[in-house]
Amino acid sequence: MIDEILINDENALDAIEDAGDLNNIEVENNFNIFVNTLLDASKYRYLYRLKLYKQYCNEFDKQAQNPSSVYDYVNFLRNNKEHKFAGSTLWSICSIIRSWFLHVHTMDLFALYPALKNLLKNYSKADKVKKASALSENELNEFMTNAADDDKWLVIKVITIVYLHGLLRRSEGVYIKFCDLEIKQDIITINNIKRGK
Repeated sequence: MIDEILINDENALDAIEDAGDLNNIEVENNFNIFVNTLLDASKYRYLYRLKLYKQYCNEFDKQAQNPSSVYDYVNFLRNNKEHKFAGSTLWSICSIIRSWFLHVHTMDLFALYPALKNLLKNYSKADKVKKASALSENELNEFMTNAADDDKWLVIKVITIVYLHGLLRRSEGVYIKFCDLEIKQDIITINNIKRGK
């Protein structure tokens, strides 16, 4: 399996040797121009990712210059049992490989292989966190009347009432705690509602 390792100058030099196609002088020149255009901060990350891609291609007998190999590589990373990559990370990795295709081999990866872009979009959609639905007025009334009045639920009921009728902002409602409430006769005062401010 392909191991994640720390990036350093030695790995970058190995990546330059591995990622360039030294059989073709024009491709090698394009690769050197490509490497020189990268910012120092991102150069090692690009070269490292290219090296891992080339290692994958060598390990599974695939041609690195073939767009279908990138498609297979993205699937490999996503379905890896040891470390499943998120859709946003796969976009980033694919962007690096796409830059390499564009600058070194003068091929637009997404134009040549549109299925790759669709695959990345589907992975990104699958990773989106679903928002919780809000309670309707009837559900809220049912909760207030039917939930037990024990220590746990009574505190939640009090906080819910204060949140709904205390003109709190959404962000304030999230951070409210029972210890922030000061109850004196018929008046409820909320203290320290803005955390960290």
